[in-house]
Amino acid sequence: MAAPAGRMLVQFELKPDGQPYNFTMVRPPEPLNRALVDATAKALDYLAARMPAWQPAPPDPDNPPSKKEAPKVQLVIDFGAPAASQPYCYADQNPVFGTLVQALPTRQANRRDKLLADPARLARFQSSLLGLVSFVQLQVMYPAEALRNRQQGTVYASFEVAETGTVEHVEILGTAGRALDAEVLRAVQQLPAATAPAQFRGRPVRVRYVLPVNFRIQ
Repeated sequence: MAAPAGRMLVQFELKPDGQPYNFTMVRPPEPLNRALVDATAKALDYLAARMPAWQPAPPDPDNPPSKKEAPKVQLVIDFGAPAASQPYCYADQNPVFGTLVQALPTRQANRRDKLLADPARLARFQSSLLGLVSFVQLQVMYPAEALRNRQQGTVYASFEVAETGTVEHVEILGTAGRALDAEVLRAVQQLPAATAPAQFRGRPVRVRYVLPVNFRIQ
């Protein structure tokens, strides 16, 4: 079907057998594009009816999955770019952010030293989603405006890592409020370039990441 150009973020959960269910649309930042929302709603119906079961990947030893909650998957639906030119969501080898540890804030010196002392953990940190989320969370400061307004929730930031390793097309696809969105955008833009790009079948490829950043008022 014809749809306006743009990207939307959807989310679904996985049953123990890998069957996807509970497809939902993540609320995008204002102003809402009603045509894009309507097109995404139709796409959700299509995905829910046709998506096959997933094969879960081996768990990350540094970030074991919660047994209380079903695994959640975020998927970017891009109505503008042709399928052949869209970035990969997964690759045989993830990008390596070799300078990620050195870019940690000064207050994380102890953590940095521990990672540098353990080659296996360091390698996982440099090429895992956990490492990227950890870096961004450490850059984020709770905006005073958001605290005054008691804003909290999860902001979803999307970006691409090009075949050269550069971080491109940073944008907010899931909102928790304007002030929180702006702070996450600022933090993600601090990500260093990857020192090695993603690889698929032996060649460098462009990949897309979606990072969830949680804000909670204690």
